[in-house]
Amino acid sequence: MCNTDEGESGTYKDRTIMENDPHTVLEGVLICAYAIGAKECNGCGVCAEVCPVNNITIKEGKAIHGNQCAACYACLHWCPQKTTKLKVPTLGNRLQYHHPEITLQDIKRIKGEELR
Repeated sequence: MCNTDEGESGTYKDRTIMENDPHTVLEGVLICAYAIGAKECNGCGVCAEVCPVNNITIKEGKAIHGNQCAACYACLHWCPQKTTKLKVPTLGNRLQYHHPEITLQDIKRIKGEELR
């Protein structure tokens, strides 16, 4: 998904890019699709369940990332398919990190409590 809405008051950057260099936008969309693992995603929904700001939804079997990302990388660290490919600092050679005393169920429970 690509949003070129001019919602930022006083800016016309999106319109200018779309009018003068639309291939840049398409290239950016392709890079983002690769970065979030769009091709390999199986739509399991774990990323949506752990996202603290509800920025991820599952549509047609794929994770759709919105524009309210908190940059917590819970989606990266909890994805059982390891499809999120953002480059973030890691511990040793481990791309995913889970605190040894926090489970996926803990995150779901805490998130559920916050929504009430």
